[in-house]
Amino acid sequence: MQIKRPTIRSYKKIIHSVSLVAICLVLFLKTRDAIFSDNLTEDNSHSKAKSSIECEIFPESLTIHYENDFWQHYMTSDGNIKLFKAYYDERSYTKYSPKIRIIAMINRIKPSMKIFCQLFYEGMKSPIVTDVKEYRMMWDSHWENNTIGYVPYLISCDNQIHYKVPVSVSLVENRCDNPNNNLDVINRKLSNEFKEPFAVCVKPLDFEEDNSSQLIEWIEILSILGASKIFVYVVQIHPAMMKVLKFYEKLDKVKIEMTGDPEGLPDKNTSLTQWLQNQMISINDCLYQHMNEFDFLTPLDLDEIIMPVRSNDYTWREMLIHINDDAAEQSIDLVEFPPTYLFDNVFFLTDNIRAHEIQHDVPQEFFFLQLVYRARNFSKFGHGTKSFHNTDEVIIIHNHLPISCVNEDFCKHFKVSVNDGRVQHYRTDCENYPKSECESFKNEVVKDLTLWKYKNQIIYRVKKIKEEIGYFE
Repeated sequence: MQIKRPTIRSYKKIIHSVSLVAICLVLFLKTRDAIFSDNLTEDNSHSKAKSSIECEIFPESLTIHYENDFWQHYMTSDGNIKLFKAYYDERSYTKYSPKIRIIAMINRIKPSMKIFCQLFYEGMKSPIVTDVKEYRMMWDSHWENNTIGYVPYLISCDNQIHYKVPVSVSLVENRCDNPNNNLDVINRKLSNEFKEPFAVCVKPLDFEEDNSSQLIEWIEILSILGASKIFVYVVQIHPAMMKVLKFYEKLDKVKIEMTGDPEGLPDKNTSLTQWLQNQMISINDCLYQHMNEFDFLTPLDLDEIIMPVRSNDYTWREMLIHINDDAAEQSIDLVEFPPTYLFDNVFFLTDNIRAHEIQHDVPQEFFFLQLVYRARNFSKFGHGTKSFHNTDEVIIIHNHLPISCVNEDFCKHFKVSVNDGRVQHYRTDCENYPKSECESFKNEVVKDLTLWKYKNQIIYRVKKIKEEIGYFE
């Protein structure tokens, strides 16, 4: 049988057909990400996005309502939302549904408004629209609520494209509204798989006193104990203190985060609750900004130190190893690491009956090393406590304890024995405590030289830093 050779015309037909197929395939691949199903479904390896193809919204054309350098304002039909920052959360528990976390404040105790997240992705003209999944109050609902101002919330929505991180997010009441708010979605990924063990978060500093010598001593003590970095939120401070922070920032030991409150909130004198709730913004911003970089975050004030008590525990890491080993011996299941290790508070008051005594083994300018008399009694449980928060387990944290965890049934703290570790609180008074309790803190004191196991190291390092800064008392 003789086989006919294809003619040139036949070749042209074949080439034309193949070209059409190729063109169709290219067009399909280019538009695939912009084609969305009406219903969001997600399994272990695939996700589909809700249809928003009719929304002709372009990020470059948005008019954003800024309140100040740090906040945006979104007015809904049922309450106002002040927007701070947005983060991409893909921690292990969210691997099938990464979250967009928006740190915000709302003038409602229980928000009921129905709003949507418009997620803007690189290379796509229109946003993908998805429901806001939840409002989590960044405050314990059993505590006093703020009825005249704004309450801190964590607003969450699901990411809609499994392999893409949104560039930005807007909140709207109707899917295709032209938004007046838009936050960059911050996604801090590690360059390697290993986290640093400990970092410290400092709530906003807003005072004019010059405590720069104390600040240097405090930073050096925390560095010795194992803090890899200290994140300091600043509203305004004395120039000498800012000079110290900037010096440490150059050494990569400190990161300064300038911040401010939203407009129109009651001040501290009008509402103490509002002032306390404002602090939740920076504390949780610190969590979401650095959750992928550190195993544990601890919110501390400039007069607080979490102190390993055992004589052979020199660092926080050594202390936790011994705590976990002891728990294992006692058959206490810590499930590797609990959401939080919680430490009781003890005061080293500057106005206790023996605080004026000078310790001649230490230069007088050393604030922490000079204060060696502490209250005999610890504060009641829950008063002044501080924590190491496990960044793999917590969703919302407070100054003192976790508010919300990945496993709500296990959102508990592990209370550390005062024989292992404690918060040493070096403050000027205890006026917020009942009078009788405060008087006992001042008058019933014992000498405690636990910090002195680092004495020579602290003195050497502080003097060296002061020389480098050019610091003069």
